[in-house]
Amino acid sequence: MKPLALALLLASAGVAQTTATAIPRSDWPEFHRGAEHRGDNRTETALSVTTVPGMQLLWQGANGGGIRASPVVAGAMVYVASDISGALYAFDAAQGKPVWSVPNTPARFSTTPAVSNRILYVGGLDTYLNEAALYALDAKTGKQLWETVLGVNEGAGMVSSPVVVDGVVYVGSPAGYVNALDATTGAIIWQSPIWGDGYAAPAVNNGIVYYGAGGFGAQVYAFDASTGQQIWIADTGYEIYAAPALAYELVYVASTDGHLYAFNAATGRLIWKAFYNSASYSSPAVANGFVYVGSYDNNLYALNALNGKLVWHQTTGAPISSSPAVANGVVYVGSADTNLYAFAAATGQLLWSGSTGQPLLSSPAVSNGMVYVAAGDGALHAYGLPPRCRSSEIVF
Repeated sequence: MKPLALALLLASAGVAQTTATAIPRSDWPEFHRGAEHRGDNRTETALSVTTVPGMQLLWQGANGGGIRASPVVAGAMVYVASDISGALYAFDAAQGKPVWSVPNTPARFSTTPAVSNRILYVGGLDTYLNEAALYALDAKTGKQLWETVLGVNEGAGMVSSPVVVDGVVYVGSPAGYVNALDATTGAIIWQSPIWGDGYAAPAVNNGIVYYGAGGFGAQVYAFDASTGQQIWIADTGYEIYAAPALAYELVYVASTDGHLYAFNAATGRLIWKAFYNSASYSSPAVANGFVYVGSYDNNLYALNALNGKLVWHQTTGAPISSSPAVANGVVYVGSADTNLYAFAAATGQLLWSGSTGQPLLSSPAVSNGMVYVAAGDGALHAYGLPPRCRSSEIVF
């Protein structure tokens, strides 16, 4: 696998909301918020087009290692894994106070976590076995509940972020499989092979698991969520390192061939594809008739979600590998120019930007009036509107 691709796909793999899973409060418990990967928080009210210009850094949690995976928020806590240091961290979401951390031995954590029913799921590398593994931990204490080894590629840790739907965890593995595991015990329910490597995160909706292959693969797959039986397969122009997004009965997939593809979710038939000049490692976000995607040509693109026509684009100072997040009329995205940006989702107007001092490959999470993003300086950055009058009580 290409070294550049490995760095970028860690930032883009992840998950979002499904019709089968209710997300409490304004949480962001998985990458792109839920199993559909829409990256859209429709419950956000504090941050808006009018209030975002007043946003500022509220706290910063240091952890000693750079971060390319993305933070998630659940139960008034924010969790992040450092794929550089290999450690896993939990902070009070409002004030940034460290709650617990798990060191990088024997597990070396690497993916965006997923939190469901007070359990945190995260991929990593078992340093004793030197194989990829998925871990389940108590979300309140960090105590390990189970571990399931999923890799046969020696030394290749997990990159795909887990998705939890109806008591089942779905995740890709570097050995070239999409896996379904019992969320309570970690027992493997089924494993289905793909042509390539299991780097991106699965998307799940209506009993179907969708997956884009990385490495030497260039296919999008649809599997039966109960049995793992392949339903359809579709080709793109080149490798896929970004997670798919599901909306409007379409599957949106960004490819490194410089196109965003929209396939019929039931049949895999190509509906449209749009060209945006360069490779993309950014998972698309979908909201209010728009699909948003970052590109390695430094631009964030907003397209009509039904026909792929360009609506607007905004240029940053460096490539965008971060996956955009949408909430209450604002789209947020990080850039390798060190800045987190907030644009008006409908027009692309720049509303706010702030520098973390290091390139941003991690994707933002928007929850309860705050925006969380991790950076190459090894810190989790939390932005919001001052003053903050919120309880720091951890809710489970």
